[in-house]
Amino acid sequence: MGHIKTLKAIIFDFDDTIIDTYSYLITPLESIAAQEMVTAGSQERDPKRLARLLLKLRREHPSHIEKELLRYYPNMKPNILAARERVFSNINLDRLTIDPEVVQMIQELSARYYLYLVTSGETEFQNRKIDHLKIRNLFHEVSILDSRSNRDKKSLFKFLIENNNYSADSVLIVGNRIDEEIYAGNELGMVTVLVKYGEGSEIKLGKKTDQPDYTIKNIIQLQKILTRFESHFRD
Repeated sequence: MGHIKTLKAIIFDFDDTIIDTYSYLITPLESIAAQEMVTAGSQERDPKRLARLLLKLRREHPSHIEKELLRYYPNMKPNILAARERVFSNINLDRLTIDPEVVQMIQELSARYYLYLVTSGETEFQNRKIDHLKIRNLFHEVSILDSRSNRDKKSLFKFLIENNNYSADSVLIVGNRIDEEIYAGNELGMVTVLVKYGEGSEIKLGKKTDQPDYTIKNIIQLQKILTRFESHFRD
């Protein structure tokens, strides 16, 4: 794990870090998906119970939802899984918002640090969300790691550090996934802050590289950590 000497830059994850994707998109969509799966002939006939399971898997096994779902329902047919996939193929973003307090915090931080937004997913969809929220100009640079590529966040963070001549311990990484942002940041010697919320929030901690330097429940709590760092620098 990293140890900050002089903080120069902050890398923010997007979903369930600076925006609440879990509440605004995932929860209502999994409810719709559960109903569609029941209609398609799912073994589980109660859509509410199925939706609760889908959300549980989102928190515990976000990278392996279908695999884990088949552990509960091994005879689930492909058409039922396809019914769920269709719900997520054309998502309306009208309900997606960002907390004005978060926007204000990022604006204030941009006066003191270089800020980067790094997110993974389908490139067009992630761009749609960023532009819908009108937050692109809050960051020095926005990078999208396409989920269909073989590149991982560690290689992207490493590129950002080297391309901008940062030392790893001068960069803070803030994200909600211990298996992605936190792991990658720790491997590179960055200081890591886990926002323990939403998708992946109940992934079990494993090896040492999974352990964040700091854990917060809401991105706004980052201000307390930074105030502590800045007070130390002044001293």
